[in-house]
Amino acid sequence: MELYDSTFSVGFFRGDVDRMNTKERILITALHLFAKDGYEAVSVSMIANELGITKGALYRHYENKRAISYDSNMR
Repeated sequence: MELYDSTFSVGFFRGDVDRMNTKERILITALHLFAKDGYEAVSVSMIANELGITKGALYRHYENKRAISYDSNMR
């Protein structure tokens, strides 16, 4: 499922997502995947693939999947 799919409606439009920084895009994408597939089923690789970035690029922003989840809870 692509991030900009019409079923993805949390108040963001494609232009809004395009303007987000990478860390925000990782967070939004991860939350979408967690909601769709469940936290345990989602891997860092799945998040990176959905965004079209490498795992290394994702790890520059978050240490691991738990850190993404923690960041989402702190907002």
